[in-house]
Amino acid sequence: MIIKKFRKICGLVAIAGLSAITTFPAMSATDAEIEANIDRLLSQMTLDEKVGQLNQLSGTGYSDGMIRDIRAGKIGSILNEVDAETVNKLQREAMEHSRLRIPIIFSRDVIHGFKTIFPIPIGQAATWRPEMVEQGSRISAREASSVGVRWTFSPMVDIARDARWGRVAEGYGEDPYLTSVMGVAAVRGYQGDDLSQPGTMAACTKHFCGYAIITLHGCLVRSFAMFTSPRSRLAPRQVALHSCAHSMILMAFHPLPISFSSAMCFAASGVGMVWW
Repeated sequence: MIIKKFRKICGLVAIAGLSAITTFPAMSATDAEIEANIDRLLSQMTLDEKVGQLNQLSGTGYSDGMIRDIRAGKIGSILNEVDAETVNKLQREAMEHSRLRIPIIFSRDVIHGFKTIFPIPIGQAATWRPEMVEQGSRISAREASSVGVRWTFSPMVDIARDARWGRVAEGYGEDPYLTSVMGVAAVRGYQGDDLSQPGTMAACTKHFCGYAIITLHGCLVRSFAMFTSPRSRLAPRQVALHSCAHSMILMAFHPLPISFSSAMCFAASGVGMVWW
């Protein structure tokens, strides 16, 4: 189920990417049609093309190397390309010169603004006003999508209770309830009600899970809060997933033993997500 949701949301983002930055006609499809089209496309793809769709590169402009890889189906998404003319050219390479005509998804870390810069997330949380967070995310989505960026790696809903952790500022603080409310507001602001509409941008809740840890002097130091309540650390993700028709999650970057990493893979699966 989670995989099918992910496939659907990627399909909607791809459709939106075309209508937002090119002159292709607007597209709409039912859930069943989207699933059927995805299944049909997957059946035509080689292993190299499937791997290519998992490949994300940082933008290098309309370069020979980028053009070559797009035409060969070796790129699925491009990060940090924010020039509308370049985005349009690269998208046309994918849609007119690649074998399967799969559109590129353009992405960027739009954390607290794109052109208009808002307070950092920890500052937004201090307002206790989720409607302001939603409005700021809505403005960010409109500005970013105007140049073809349709996917952001935000919001961060890690529960940070250790000030030594280096990414405290990117989250909404130490309270699971407040983080849940602000996270939902951010997702709604980015995505709106329909990702196929211009001016929207797919959100990606992060990080799954237990990311708020630190490393000091070569020794792993586990945050006390990480082990006090797994439920409190996963609650914000659960709320975001079920309240906003939202299904993208970014995995955590862990210096933890392989046993914990394996547990994370289990937790990210359908069974694991329900168990958590």
